[in-house]
Amino acid sequence: MKAKNVARFDHRFHGWVVSVRRGGRRYYKYFSDSRHGGRRGSFRAAVRYRDGLLRKLPPALAVRRLGNGAARGVYVERDSGGRPVRYGASWTTVRGERRRRTFAVGRFGGGRAKELARRARAEGLREVRAAFGRLTRLSASQRRK
Repeated sequence: MKAKNVARFDHRFHGWVVSVRRGGRRYYKYFSDSRHGGRRGSFRAAVRYRDGLLRKLPPALAVRRLGNGAARGVYVERDSGGRPVRYGASWTTVRGERRRRTFAVGRFGGGRAKELARRARAEGLREVRAAFGRLTRLSASQRRK
Protein backbone atom coordinates (compact mmCIF):
# COMPACT_ATOMS: atom_id res chain seq x y z
CA MET A 1 0.00 0.00 0.00
CA LYS A 2 1.45 3.29 -1.09
CA ALA A 3 0.03 6.78 -1.54
CA LYS A 4 1.51 10.25 -1.79
CA ASN A 5 1.52 12.17 1.54
CA VAL A 6 0.59 8.97 3.42
CA ALA A 7 3.29 7.08 5.35
CA ARG A 8 3.32 3.96 7.51
CA PHE A 9 4.08 4.41 11.23
CA ASP A 10 5.28 1.25 13.02
CA HIS A 11 7.07 2.19 16.21
CA ARG A 12 5.27 2.15 19.57
CA PHE A 13 1.98 2.50 17.74
CA HIS A 14 0.87 1.11 14.39
CA GLY A 15 -0.99 3.05 11.75
CA TRP A 16 -0.75 5.54 8.88
CA VAL A 17 0.18 9.22 8.97
CA VAL A 18 -1.00 11.91 6.57
CA SER A 19 1.36 14.87 6.26
CA VAL A 20 0.79 17.77 3.84
CA ARG A 21 2.49 21.18 3.70
CA ARG A 22 0.89 24.25 2.17
CA GLY A 23 1.70 27.91 2.63
CA GLY A 24 4.19 27.31 5.43
CA ARG A 25 1.69 25.25 7.44
CA ARG A 26 1.83 21.50 8.07
CA TYR A 27 -1.34 19.40 8.21
CA TYR A 28 -0.69 16.15 10.08
CA LYS A 29 -3.04 13.38 11.21
CA TYR A 30 -2.50 9.85 12.50
CA PHE A 31 -4.81 6.89 11.70
CA SER A 32 -4.44 3.97 14.11
CA ASP A 33 -4.82 0.38 12.92
CA SER A 34 -6.75 -0.52 16.07
CA ARG A 35 -9.37 2.23 15.57
CA HIS A 36 -9.92 1.57 11.87
CA GLY A 37 -10.18 -2.22 11.73
CA GLY A 38 -6.59 -3.07 10.85
CA ARG A 39 -3.88 -1.99 8.48
CA ARG A 40 -6.07 -1.73 5.36
CA GLY A 41 -8.87 0.11 7.13
CA SER A 42 -6.53 2.70 8.59
CA PHE A 43 -4.88 3.15 5.18
CA ARG A 44 -8.26 3.74 3.49
CA ALA A 45 -9.24 6.25 6.19
CA ALA A 46 -5.91 8.09 5.78
CA VAL A 47 -6.30 8.29 1.99
CA ARG A 48 -9.90 9.56 2.33
CA TYR A 49 -8.74 12.25 4.77
CA ARG A 50 -5.83 13.21 2.50
CA ASP A 51 -8.10 13.47 -0.56
CA GLY A 52 -10.55 15.71 1.30
CA LEU A 53 -7.73 17.86 2.64
CA LEU A 54 -6.15 18.34 -0.78
CA ARG A 55 -9.51 19.42 -2.24
CA LYS A 56 -9.72 22.21 0.37
CA LEU A 57 -6.11 23.41 0.15
CA PRO A 58 -4.47 25.42 -2.65
CA PRO A 59 -2.20 23.46 -4.99
CA ALA A 60 1.48 23.09 -4.22
CA LEU A 61 3.25 25.72 -6.31
CA ALA A 62 6.88 25.63 -5.22
CA VAL A 63 9.38 23.96 -7.52
CA ARG A 64 12.99 23.66 -6.42
CA ARG A 65 15.47 25.45 -8.57
CA LEU A 66 18.44 23.51 -9.77
CA GLY A 67 21.14 25.85 -8.53
CA ASN A 68 21.64 27.66 -11.81
CA GLY A 69 21.01 31.16 -10.48
CA ALA A 70 17.60 31.25 -12.14
CA ALA A 71 14.29 31.95 -10.46
CA ARG A 72 12.46 29.18 -8.61
CA GLY A 73 10.75 26.86 -11.09
CA VAL A 74 13.11 27.93 -13.87
CA TYR A 75 15.80 25.47 -14.89
CA VAL A 76 18.54 25.06 -17.49
CA GLU A 77 19.27 21.97 -19.55
CA ARG A 78 22.92 21.56 -20.55
CA ASP A 79 24.68 19.47 -23.18
CA SER A 80 27.48 17.01 -22.37
CA GLY A 81 30.01 19.86 -22.52
CA GLY A 82 28.12 21.84 -19.88
CA ARG A 83 26.84 24.49 -22.30
CA PRO A 84 23.22 25.64 -21.88
CA VAL A 85 20.91 24.17 -24.54
CA ARG A 86 17.55 25.47 -23.31
CA TYR A 87 15.90 27.14 -20.35
CA GLY A 88 12.59 25.86 -19.07
CA ALA A 89 9.84 26.83 -16.69
CA SER A 90 7.53 24.50 -14.79
CA TRP A 91 4.53 24.91 -12.50
CA THR A 92 1.54 22.93 -11.23
CA THR A 93 -2.02 23.70 -12.33
CA VAL A 94 -5.05 23.83 -10.04
CA ARG A 95 -5.82 20.23 -11.03
CA GLY A 96 -2.33 19.15 -9.95
CA GLU A 97 -1.07 18.69 -13.54
CA ARG A 98 2.50 19.69 -14.38
CA ARG A 99 2.96 22.35 -17.05
CA ARG A 100 6.26 23.11 -18.75
CA ARG A 101 7.58 25.50 -21.39
CA THR A 102 11.09 25.51 -22.80
CA PHE A 103 13.11 28.10 -24.75
CA ALA A 104 16.10 27.09 -26.90
CA VAL A 105 19.33 29.02 -26.37
CA GLY A 106 20.19 28.55 -30.08
CA ARG A 107 17.00 30.33 -31.09
CA PHE A 108 16.69 33.06 -28.44
CA GLY A 109 20.20 33.40 -26.97
CA GLY A 110 21.05 32.57 -23.36
CA GLY A 111 19.86 35.72 -21.60
CA ARG A 112 16.65 36.00 -23.62
CA ALA A 113 15.79 32.29 -23.17
CA LYS A 114 16.23 32.60 -19.39
CA GLU A 115 14.06 35.72 -19.28
CA LEU A 116 11.34 34.07 -21.40
CA ALA A 117 11.36 31.07 -19.04
CA ARG A 118 10.98 33.36 -16.02
CA ARG A 119 8.07 35.17 -17.69
CA ALA A 120 6.40 31.88 -18.68
CA ARG A 121 6.51 30.64 -15.09
CA ALA A 122 5.18 33.94 -13.75
CA GLU A 123 2.30 33.86 -16.25
CA GLY A 124 1.53 30.21 -15.39
CA LEU A 125 1.42 31.00 -11.67
CA ARG A 126 -0.81 34.04 -12.30
CA GLU A 127 -3.28 31.80 -14.14
CA VAL A 128 -3.19 29.21 -11.33
CA ARG A 129 -3.79 31.83 -8.65
CA ALA A 130 -6.63 33.42 -10.62
CA ALA A 131 -8.27 30.06 -11.34
CA PHE A 132 -7.92 28.92 -7.74
CA GLY A 133 -9.49 32.15 -6.52
CA ARG A 134 -12.49 31.55 -8.80
CA LEU A 135 -12.88 27.91 -7.77
CA THR A 136 -13.04 28.42 -4.05
CA ARG A 137 -13.75 31.38 -1.85
CA LEU A 138 -13.35 29.58 1.47
CA SER A 139 -12.43 31.61 4.50
CA ALA A 140 -9.42 30.52 6.56
CA SER A 141 -11.66 28.99 9.23
CA GLN A 142 -13.57 26.94 6.63
CA ARG A 143 -10.31 25.55 5.16
CA ARG A 144 -9.16 24.28 8.56
CA LYS A 145 -12.18 22.00 9.04
